[in-house]
Amino acid sequence: MNRILAITAAALLAAAPAPAQQQPAPAGPGGPPAPVQIPDTPTGAAARAFMDAINAQDSAALHAFVQRYVSTTPMMEWTPARYEAMFARLARQSGGELRPGRLRDEGDPNYLAVIFQARSGGRVGVEFVADPADPARMKLIELHPMAAPGPRPELPREKADEATVAAAVARHVGAAAEADRFSGVVLLARDGRIVHHQAYGMADRDAGRANTLDTRIGTGSVPKMITAVAVAQLVEQGRLKFTDTLGAVLPDYPNEDARRHVTIHHLLTHTSGVRDPFAAPGYVRGTRYATPGEWMALFADQPLEIRPGERMQYSNGGYAVLAAVVERVSGQPFAEYVRDHVFRPAGMAAADMDAYRRLPWSRGYSRPPEMDPMGLEPRRSNEWMVGSNGPSTDLSGFGGIGLTAEDLYLFTQALREHRLLGAEMTETVLAGKVPLGPDPAVQYGYGFFVARFPEDEHATIGHSGGGSASGIGADVEMVGPWTLVVLGNYDLEQDIRPMAGPLLGFLARQ
Repeated sequence: MNRILAITAAALLAAAPAPAQQQPAPAGPGGPPAPVQIPDTPTGAAARAFMDAINAQDSAALHAFVQRYVSTTPMMEWTPARYEAMFARLARQSGGELRPGRLRDEGDPNYLAVIFQARSGGRVGVEFVADPADPARMKLIELHPMAAPGPRPELPREKADEATVAAAVARHVGAAAEADRFSGVVLLARDGRIVHHQAYGMADRDAGRANTLDTRIGTGSVPKMITAVAVAQLVEQGRLKFTDTLGAVLPDYPNEDARRHVTIHHLLTHTSGVRDPFAAPGYVRGTRYATPGEWMALFADQPLEIRPGERMQYSNGGYAVLAAVVERVSGQPFAEYVRDHVFRPAGMAAADMDAYRRLPWSRGYSRPPEMDPMGLEPRRSNEWMVGSNGPSTDLSGFGGIGLTAEDLYLFTQALREHRLLGAEMTETVLAGKVPLGPDPAVQYGYGFFVARFPEDEHATIGHSGGGSASGIGADVEMVGPWTLVVLGNYDLEQDIRPMAGPLLGFLARQ
């Protein structure tokens, strides 16, 4: 839901080696690696103090850390007492000996992601996000349980024929499911033909209901691709321009700075500075916000967080604004527009939403960091976060809707066949435009991540969704002639991406 650790690298980085500056440097021939150096930035200072407080195994040290480093206006209902309780659990689980393993800062001194190693052998990912109003304090410290993924079948390094690729994917996913590291549905297609489509694990453990091929599963941020296509359709029709300012389209948008300086391009590429609704002061977890307008009411009057165009800063809010733009330009509610102009021409079953809601759905299962910061305990139902009625059928613009794997495959196939956009506009949407950080290998286009590594035959183009403690892990990627759809009802970072990432690297080599 937020700028999660894995989003900073996109799906393929789970399978690719980290950039050189993130790897511990060897101390010398045959010697142990030198300690990872945490940068001398506000977030780096917080990371060092965090590690010291956890390792002290002392409640007074944890209290002092929270008082010194946590913003007085933290994000997402995080009170100081709530932070202290979570950090105390981490101290107990880690055994009081954290050390930094890998780092990523996206080239932003106000952001740092650290994977800490514990004496127990476990790992925990921690994101530090500074408060722009007071960079010495953190507006968010988010923990991501990272239990060891366990062994998995080795994927071939060489190119293989279609049957061999499909069999390798089936073995890889099956091993993860057997080890309870994956639950959901996987679909693999090549040149418009499905070569593997299988359901794994349980949709509802209490009810004894298994996942099936037509199970609706939460998709997190994956539908940002759909929103971007809807916007591009209006540009292609001449009813909108990527260079249009927000004020030209939504003259009643409450933030004057945004009206004057934010463009459609900025919103599509996450360079607008528009705030995230989950960070808004009025956001209440568990409340149903059903329309783009209801989400926008949470943040539209808030100051921009960066100068438009300055750099990429992932924002769900920007895509809620784009959905409102589609509504204003088309004259239709966003859900109706998407039904008529995306779902229906793609042949997706979601075009008939009343019938779609009657399909089986999958409950998410997660390891909430508040209760289990190192991911050592059994998964819990995510009902506390998303409610008891299954994945949402609301279209916010930035994600959340529950879809089937086949429907998402049909969306990608319609895009490939230019049934949603013409060839030139499709190329525009899928082209990388802004890097995620210092490493240009992964960029963001218009609603799509684009990963291009020199050693691979094909780029990987698509979007992932979910997050820490969400019980949602989705990834939809086009890799040359291949399409891979992974919909999981386990956590994205801890479970789904470690399984899907190597598959993407394998397909990119084919």
